[in-house]
Parts: sequence; structure tokens; C-alpha cells
Amino acid sequence: MIKLKKLAATIALAVPVVVFSAETALAATNYVAIAYSRSTGATGYGRNYATRTAASRAALRQCKRYSGTTDCRIVITGRNTCVALATARNRASGWARNTYWKAQVNALVQCSKNGRYCKIRHAICASRR
Repeated sequence: MIKLKKLAATIALAVPVVVFSAETALAATNYVAIAYSRSTGATGYGRNYATRTAASRAALRQCKRYSGTTDCRIVITGRNTCVALATARNRASGWARNTYWKAQVNALVQCSKNGRYCKIRHAICASRR
């Protein structure tokens, strides 16, 4: 009987911790970032990072790995949102932040101001847990 009381007490103490952890996860902030190398056309992205800096570093690291150069730059970041990057054959680019579809449309509009045959390279959203 004593073992059952200890077990019940342990469970009762553990439940508030689990609930608190779930509430913390629901309130999480997630950052996204996209990097672009104008000289090579390489891109990179970071998704679902706790800070803007961490998402940007991941995007730059990925872009540099593909480009082999040091000219990768962060073109857009976002918090709990979606971001998109569009590029053209002449390396013109456009980017936007909004809902998934609106970000893509706006990125294509921006890109088409300076280039032709624009296409979406990345469209990513931060997960809301």
C-alpha cells in the first residue's frame, strides 16, 4: 500500500511539469531565413530555429556549401511566418514574407521587375507548435 501512495504522489507531481512543458512548446517562436548568392545563384535556408541569428547562420552555412563562395547574403527572415525567394535567369531576385501562397506571389512580382522567367527557389514556413 505504501508503494502505491508513493507512485500516486510521484505521478501527481509529474503531471504539472508535463502540462507546463506543453504550454511552453505551444508558445514557441520559430524563425526562418533564406540566403542567396548572386554570383552563383546558390541558396540556403534555415527553418524553425529559436532565434533569428540561428536561422540566419543555418541559411548562410547551407548557401556557402553549395556556392563555394563567400558572397551569400541573408535576403529575408521571418518569425512565425512564411518566406519565399524567387530568382530569374539573369540572377535577378525577389523575396517576400506573408502566408505561404502570398509570399510566393509577392516574391515572383518583385523578381519580375528586374528579370524574366522568374521561379520560386524556396518557400518555407515556420512551424507553429
